Amino acid sequence: MHLSSSSTLSSKFLLYCFLVCSFFSFSQEKDSLDQYSFKELTEKYQKVRLQNTKVAKLYLTKILEIAKTEKDDLKLFFVYRNLAKTENLIGNTQKAIENIDKALKVAKTQLKDKEAEADCIFTKAYILYNNGAYEKAFSNYKKAYDYYKSTKNSNKTNSISFNIALIKNTLGNQDGAIKILLKNYTTYLNSSEKTKQEEYTSTFYISTLFALGEAYAKKAAKKTNRKEALLDSASFYNKIGLLETEKTNNSNSNILFTAQRGIILQEKDSIYKALKELDISLKRIENFQQPSLLTSIYYYKGICYKKLNQLDDAILYLKKTDSITKKTKTNYIILQNAYHALAKVYLSLIHI
Repeated sequence: MHLSSSSTLSSKFLLYCFLVCSFFSFSQEKDSLDQYSFKELTEKYQKVRLQNTKVAKLYLTKILEIAKTEKDDLKLFFVYRNLAKTENLIGNTQKAIENIDKALKVAKTQLKDKEAEADCIFTKAYILYNNGAYEKAFSNYKKAYDYYKSTKNSNKTNSISFNIALIKNTLGNQDGAIKILLKNYTTYLNSSEKTKQEEYTSTFYISTLFALGEAYAKKAAKKTNRKEALLDSASFYNKIGLLETEKTNNSNSNILFTAQRGIILQEKDSIYKALKELDISLKRIENFQQPSLLTSIYYYKGICYKKLNQLDDAILYLKKTDSITKKTKTNYIILQNAYHALAKVYLSLIHI
């Protein structure tokens, strides 16, 4: 459609007005934060830090101004550490690393606080792991673990050992992952309610069940001679996890276990049942930002269709695995499997 010069000018004028209004709106929003104290801004940040990361970042930016003006090292540590977490949630990995390094420097050279230093190393490991830098994450987790072990901080050492198990599982060391996870699982079950509250995070039990199901399913995919027994173990922990999430009304975790059940069924070659579970989890995940789960669902749907010899659908979902990984700029190892599967599908098409 061709636009006249007058309509083009009108469009440009409207765009100009929109940009100007947006600029002043942002400036006013930023200026309006001047009326709040450090404490008030911190409270506002805590309320939105997970729900609205962009607004959270706006609060933290203002908090950083205050911390720099006051030359308050403790406040600087707080804001750099939380900026790192917020940038990580937004997907700005490089900025997240830069900020946690700044927090680490403040903790080490200005605060001279070993615990704050260890907390930064732990947070950095978490950021690295979430962005596919598994070897670097492992190195940082090990440093943090050594510190917390010396202080007998069971809550942190339990969290770190769990995360180390996740790295081992991701890198293909299922035996190493299962050994750690089973030890944690048994110790947790044998602990008193008081110990569970004091030494474990609220999500520790459910996360361990999911990780065990995943590790056994991955091991089964590689060990064909013991496949059935290993998949039975994966199903065992998956069923407990599903029941636990239903009992506690934990809908987010329930989605994870539903998808995992689909993956286990795929390994058992119950393809139609697997697709049903994967579709249920895919429909329910729409309102949640969980790119790693979405990647897995697309990949295993692609594998299911490949097994059914529905090659067009297989290609569609394996390509979606690639697209979602690119969008999130995360190096999921599963992507390598997707490329391998795609190559096999294309080769089979050549020979038809």
